[in-house]
Amino acid sequence: MTAQVAPPQKPSHRTRNIVIAVAVVLLLLAAIGANGGSKTATPSATPLAAASVAASAPASVAPAASVAPASEAPASVAPAPSTAPAVVAPKTLLALSGSGIKNSKEFGASGDSVDLAYTFNCANFGGTGNFQVMFYGASALGPTLPDILANALAAKGSDTTTEYLNGATGPFHIEINSECGWTVKVTGTP
Repeated sequence: MTAQVAPPQKPSHRTRNIVIAVAVVLLLLAAIGANGGSKTATPSATPLAAASVAASAPASVAPAASVAPASEAPASVAPAPSTAPAVVAPKTLLALSGSGIKNSKEFGASGDSVDLAYTFNCANFGGTGNFQVMFYGASALGPTLPDILANALAAKGSDTTTEYLNGATGPFHIEINSECGWTVKVTGTP
């Protein structure tokens, strides 16, 4: 029987591939450093294209064009229009006053939240009284559970509280439950 001789192994390209990868990374880092760390990229720049551009770029980089100070700018240049969204001032969505139990009419709101400012005074009741405000709303999923915006047991009081709408636009209504005299005002974006 004849002994079989194993075919010679192909030379490994591992070392060559590592050297090429390191060279590409160094060229990319050199290109970024020469660009002054600018974060702008050209739309057609790919790692391979960037490496070839960096390899052919001269070692020195020309300084950026100087910009004239504002005092030397032409007088006919108009400022750019503002792209900030317009801020809508909150409006009164509901205002009530009275005593005892009351359900409000329905109202809508389009912002992130509404504010409820209230006062109550139980002097006519004869001392300490209860004051509650419940907020009822609806969303695309249907009616929501009421949220307690105020629940006080005192002779008098006042406060402002915020109700977050979580994307709901209404219809909303509030229910006031008190034996005291009270005022309630809801403000927000209609």
